[in-house]
Amino acid sequence: MIGWFKNAGSAENRRDFQAFLTRLIPALDRCPHWHTDTCAVTWTAIGLPYIDYVLDDRIAVAVVCSGKGAKSSDDWGWLAARLVAGLECDHPVSRDRLR
Repeated sequence: MIGWFKNAGSAENRRDFQAFLTRLIPALDRCPHWHTDTCAVTWTAIGLPYIDYVLDDRIAVAVVCSGKGAKSSDDWGWLAARLVAGLECDHPVSRDRLR
């Protein structure tokens, strides 16, 4: 895993992905700068994110993992923001399950 993160990634993957995106959104062909980076999927022990305070009410974390980060990032971010703002939230996943 460490080697993957320290690696620049595959030039072939970057080229193929850029070509795919440009076919999907032709206006991107005019984009002068592209940046890609490596990523990895990790898992939590419970299969759900950790969204909770880790030090009193001073430091909070939102670690999504479990292959669910990208597709649900708006929802998990909303939960994390409400936690930090001290607001209640009505959500199908209870805060107790995210600790």
